[in-house]
Amino acid sequence: MVLVRAECIQELWFRSVRAGEYRREVKILLSTKKLQQFKETLEARILESERVLANAEQETRANSARESDPGDQAAAEYERQTLAHKADVARQTIRRLSDALKRIRAGNFGECAQCGSEIELKRLEAVPWARYCLKCQEAREQH
Repeated sequence: MVLVRAECIQELWFRSVRAGEYRREVKILLSTKKLQQFKETLEARILESERVLANAEQETRANSARESDPGDQAAAEYERQTLAHKADVARQTIRRLSDALKRIRAGNFGECAQCGSEIELKRLEAVPWARYCLKCQEAREQH
């Protein structure tokens, strides 16, 4: 017998169209407290990524002066590309984190986008923006 806290269970009743019978499906959901913790973590990471993005954009603007020496030009171009990459990664991170917040609001956070099963709690704690359960993520990476 598995004991689960009452706030983590949603009991759903479905009526079978063919037989006219009702069947019970129990779906374990994340507690309100745990969802709030994930929401706070995601929001904090969004703020951190926004700071990284703002700093990269500010440094790009500050370093936009042209250098006359070819060596300085090469170093400046390398720095510009590094900052552009940093900004792109920050934008992608913000998008992923924002999508996870939308899933919390929609009520499907922690549900695999591919198979519909629950994403393991340990996985969500490590990667709170995860969209897929471990099995589906591994399958996606192999293809």
